[in-house]
Amino acid sequence: MLRLISIIILMLLTCRAVAQEDGNMDIDILTDAAEAGDDEAAETAEMDCDYIEEISNNKIDINDSIELQSLPILNSLQINDLMEYRKKYGDIKSFGELKGVPSLSTATIKQLMQLTSVNNKPDNRKYTLREMLTKGRHYISSYNKAVLERQAAYVADSMGDTKYNGDRVRWCLKYRYKFKDKIAWGVTGEKDAGESFSFGNRKYGFDYYSMFLKIHNLGIIENAIAGDYVVKFGQGLMLGGGFSMGKSMAVNSSTGCKQLREYSSSNENRFYRGAAATINVFPKAAVTVFASANLVDGTCEDTEFHSLRTDGYHRTERELANKDNLRETLGGMIAEYGAGRWQVGAAAYYYGYDKKFTPREQLRYANAYSTKEGVGASVCYRYGGKKSTLYGETAIDKHGNLATLNAVEMMVADNLRLRLTHRHYSPKYQSFKALSFGQTSRANNEDGIYLGMAAEPEKWLSIEGWADIFRLPWAGAYNKLPASGNEAMLKTTFHASRRYDLTVRLKHKVRHNSELDDGTTKTGYLKVMGTYKPSNFITLATSAQWSKSESTTTQHGYLVCQDVKWRSESVPLTVTARYGLFSAPYAARIYAYENDVSGAFSVPGYYYEGQRLYLTAGYKIGDKATIQIKISRWKYLDRQSVGSGDSEIDADHKSEVSMFFKYNF
Repeated sequence: MLRLISIIILMLLTCRAVAQEDGNMDIDILTDAAEAGDDEAAETAEMDCDYIEEISNNKIDINDSIELQSLPILNSLQINDLMEYRKKYGDIKSFGELKGVPSLSTATIKQLMQLTSVNNKPDNRKYTLREMLTKGRHYISSYNKAVLERQAAYVADSMGDTKYNGDRVRWCLKYRYKFKDKIAWGVTGEKDAGESFSFGNRKYGFDYYSMFLKIHNLGIIENAIAGDYVVKFGQGLMLGGGFSMGKSMAVNSSTGCKQLREYSSSNENRFYRGAAATINVFPKAAVTVFASANLVDGTCEDTEFHSLRTDGYHRTERELANKDNLRETLGGMIAEYGAGRWQVGAAAYYYGYDKKFTPREQLRYANAYSTKEGVGASVCYRYGGKKSTLYGETAIDKHGNLATLNAVEMMVADNLRLRLTHRHYSPKYQSFKALSFGQTSRANNEDGIYLGMAAEPEKWLSIEGWADIFRLPWAGAYNKLPASGNEAMLKTTFHASRRYDLTVRLKHKVRHNSELDDGTTKTGYLKVMGTYKPSNFITLATSAQWSKSESTTTQHGYLVCQDVKWRSESVPLTVTARYGLFSAPYAARIYAYENDVSGAFSVPGYYYEGQRLYLTAGYKIGDKATIQIKISRWKYLDRQSVGSGDSEIDADHKSEVSMFFKYNF
């Protein structure tokens, strides 16, 4: 322990930690969700990372009010201030003007420069179809990842057969084309590690394919998409595609009534397959229609299914038996109207499956009802004032069960912003497409009050904090019996100088379960980060984190990391490296974001006792090509094997290699 304390003190005094830059803005936005430590948060965070990367590749016009509302880095008050600025002074013609928008900090302006563009000269020219199809920009990218050690599922038995049908490489291949803001299309192919390029009856190629064709801003057509897409309405209580609803005050939680965008993630879930379009029927009114027919994975028995499978794995014969064995049909309409500061919308949709959903006979599924088809309806609103924003959504399912979320966000002073959110999700409310704010994303069986605060009392000090009190009134998918609890986070950043920041983050969660359901559990962590940038080409990053888990016993863990990021002055080369020491039981495991290659999102859990080392390097070849590689290694000090079951490695270490290549033409 004395050695650990000495190392931490030395690191905090000599190097300080972590300002991420050069496009890695997903760190600030997704850290809370990524470090939540559950599979659902990791799944949505990976999709969000893909979403942010797509925005950075195809920047949003900062003068496009509709697109701006979908930008996750801006809160509702910042969006309102931008709109007010444009009303007074006209369209923004340079990023320097953003300094005149009161609610935009220097960090936010820097992020806007990475995700938006300034269109000084609106392009009103009418292009021919041939021009749109031949004069755009193409790119193709490839992402590969593999574990170097042989895991148990790849070890041949006495007959020479392995449990997994395919090799150890995960591979994702993407092709994209875009012509200005008029037309775009793309194709994605992906296979997970263990999946074969030949499967089933005479089927060859990638395990998963996705493609889309998008038309944007052509006459009265605001958006039209054929292929794979996502659609979100209101707060995601009924239709929850798009950016996930994290608890951080840094995330925009008051987006417009609807979001419709193409789907480009390698995640095999949470998308629709068919066609959708938004048409501006009047200057202030728009209608969105969508239809989808898709084959999805499910746990099925004859004419029934019990759950939808979302892991996307098809490595074994059993997993292949669940592939595309359920047909999902969905269609709906969204109408929205905006007048002055008000924006209102209404939506309705139909869903159907070719098999009947039948909940399992367990107490936690007592409120779920059997269904083969159904309908849902929802209304949402948003009012954007100068110093406050009101927004919310109320949805009902086919049996009239209710889910509602309402919030107010206020700028009570120039440097103090508050958010108050109330939610009530009926235990019987059922929506297969929800992705909402709460302890889970399912928008059912939950009541809660959330209060958040973001302040900059001084230029050298910024504070963010929130507290959430919740109740789960009935047994559910994540609790065997009724439960309640509270969760809170406090983050303080000291901007000591232009080159040095120090951040302290404290998070705590208490959950009161029944004595038959593990009793009361308490979890939390304290994380200290500092940032030191001795030059424009070197960033030294240090973090120290302590975790705690208290239930029948109390357990503690720690993680200490040292990161170095170097960017060459003479060649287009960037290198990032980390060395970490950790010791934590599984119950007090620590999740920490890692710098990765493009197309990947990495937030591994640190537990047991050992060391973590990785090196990421990226090189730009001319103006057209980029290549990146990451090499990482776990070294455990308290065990002779890594993992369990099919993933077990008969060694005290685990090594991984990732590679990304992109070519523009």
